[in-house]
Amino acid sequence: LDPAAAEPSDFDLVILAMAEPQYAVPELASLVARIGAADCPVISMMNMVPSSYLRRLGGINVERLDHVYASAAVWKTLDPRRITAASPDAQAIRLDPTRPGRLTVTLASNFKIAPFAEAKDQRLLTQLCQDIICAQDGGVAPPMRLIPYDRLFVPLAKWPMLIAGNYRCRLVDGTLTTIAAAVHADLAETQRIYEWVANMLLRAGAAPEDLVPFAKYATAAQSLRLPSSVARGLAAGAFAVERVDRLVAEVAAQQGDYLPELARIVASVDHALDENRQAAARTKSADGIRK
Repeated sequence: LDPAAAEPSDFDLVILAMAEPQYAVPELASLVARIGAADCPVISMMNMVPSSYLRRLGGINVERLDHVYASAAVWKTLDPRRITAASPDAQAIRLDPTRPGRLTVTLASNFKIAPFAEAKDQRLLTQLCQDIICAQDGGVAPPMRLIPYDRLFVPLAKWPMLIAGNYRCRLVDGTLTTIAAAVHADLAETQRIYEWVANMLLRAGAAPEDLVPFAKYATAAQSLRLPSSVARGLAAGAFAVERVDRLVAEVAAQQGDYLPELARIVASVDHALDENRQAAARTKSADGIRK
């Protein structure tokens, strides 16, 4: 479906399930603005939780976070009362590039959905969750479910996992490692990073039951035998990736806290993006000379 042709008012519910920088593309930014204008309820399944959802939490100065988003203006078009977000998502890979709609689930994990602010939106979410439980394909039930939760900080349970695992898949020399290796190469350091992010969330207003214990995450990470999508994107020459690393660092800075390991991650991602842009500029220049 052409984003320009989509009519949000034709739909009961919108799910955001792409990487955050993609929504900065003008056609998609326009679509998100139309979703906001149509007053549609929205579920974010993005790693980079939209700022419009963070406004519902309290304890975080959202106005100081604009620079960490690819296009902060996009998220200001969504009413915080009409948006919710999901917890850590299932891990899936696309084994066959010629079949982009065919995914293989490598780690089934239920989506925990934080509550909507509006009762009518919550009723819609509850019905959707029940319908998915009942759905079957050839007698086979879906490998994961949507589960409504009554906790606003549940979606941010992703943050310790992303910082302790996903964003450490790109090593200092630029080579990639798997999430499993990033987590288990030095489990004590990983736990220290994980718990530092978790404690930051507790100070911001989360409760312990909103988060995933480190031992449970470390066990699940053993099955994640590929580099993270953010690491693969950087290796493939991406100009923009989701900057959850910057988001976490900025929220911690609001609390007067700082983690050297996180600062190194942020600097490493910054450096990789700069290198990718410079390499693209050199290629463009060389192409111009050859022409």
